Amino acid sequence: MEGKRRIGVDSNILVSGVLSEWGAAKGVLILAATRVFTIVLVEPVVIEVERVLAKTARGIATYRRLLNICRPERHPITQPDELLDAKKFLPVLRHINDLSILASVLKARPDWFLSDNPDHFGSKLAEATGLNILTSVDFLRRLIVPAP
Repeated sequence: MEGKRRIGVDSNILVSGVLSEWGAAKGVLILAATRVFTIVLVEPVVIEVERVLAKTARGIATYRRLLNICRPERHPITQPDELLDAKKFLPVLRHINDLSILASVLKARPDWFLSDNPDHFGSKLAEATGLNILTSVDFLRRLIVPAP
């Protein structure tokens, strides 16, 4: 990868990376903290992460420190017309609750969108939307051994 990339992350990457001692999601957040790339945060993901991490004082404190260190690019919640535009992807979007995340990510257009839930954000959705969607493991592999 050349240049500083913009990497969108799903809530599972942030929650797992913040709460786990080890793992690919933690690796992604460590690289984000060193500003190897810019994290792209969409508001529906922020809302979900804060709801989950609010249950643990350590989790929410670590998350807030991470935001201060990474200085992510933030994107507001999408407008109703943008949500309607994203509805055309419902046949390949497994969970309707992910529609606001998808609409926001489509608007933000990160270079990559990382999710460790390929059942919800996987290859079929990537193909339909044109988004580059990878798991955290696959993303780290690409950093080490770039695709031809």
